[in-house]
Amino acid sequence: MSRVSLRERLIAKRANEAGESSPPLDGQWYVLHTYSGYENKVKKSIETRIEALDLTDRVYEIVVPTQDEIEIRAGQRHTVQKKSLSRLCARAYGDG
Repeated sequence: MSRVSLRERLIAKRANEAGESSPPLDGQWYVLHTYSGYENKVKKSIETRIEALDLTDRVYEIVVPTQDEIEIRAGQRHTVQKKSLSRLCARAYGDG
């Protein structure tokens, strides 16, 4: 299994945002349980630890699962993003 550097991941992400195709990144998904309402704080903390411990070549994506919902306020429809779980999903290379 080949490892993808942080620089290569950033290039792939920017290419994907620009509409260009890029090869899929390998890795396994891990689920991290958190307290409700602290998902973004935990995500930021984990990203800081990854940088501090120089694990950027092993963990390359952390996601807070959200879904779009339509709320009606004052008679108007508003699309808002709601967190679907009190969990984080992280894609990383395992030890195996």
